[in-house]
Amino acid sequence: MELEQNIEHTLLRHIRLYQITFKIRVCASRLWRPKKYNSDIYDGLHYLLVDEEAHAIHGLISESAYPYMSNKMEEGQVYDITNFYNRKPVSKYKVAGHMVEVCFNESTKFEPVMDAFPPIPEHSFNLLHFDNLEDQMRTQTVLKGCLRLYQITDTRTSSYCQRHWKIGIKM
Repeated sequence: MELEQNIEHTLLRHIRLYQITFKIRVCASRLWRPKKYNSDIYDGLHYLLVDEEAHAIHGLISESAYPYMSNKMEEGQVYDITNFYNRKPVSKYKVAGHMVEVCFNESTKFEPVMDAFPPIPEHSFNLLHFDNLEDQMRTQTVLKGCLRLYQITDTRTSSYCQRHWKIGIKM
């Protein structure tokens, strides 16, 4: 236990596929429990995790571990997390811009951190229901980044023939 407290936490941008990472300090920005595509079967518990540099990564608990792990993290709380693994994203969509996702199981430890320094920012994002995706592709405004520090608005008009990009930055 004392050894785990002395381990320096790794920033999310330094996590690489299949590399051993001992400890991360993240804010559980969002959590949700999706269903598999065209099914009523749940697909575990998913998280958007944000570190002190406002980098985000997709974290998840598999459906088989959900009954034992569902109460381990609360939205908006900062945690030191150890004993996890990473993998390539299995789904075709990416929740975060990171090339890997972190996975938690029964041996994963979640230690709440009361006074994180430097403070971990809140992160906001928009998710669309898959059925609404095609209708919203041309007009959907996507907010990216750390809303406490800056706000980037990216408006996309997209089709196979034309692309139109508008990017506005508010400081």
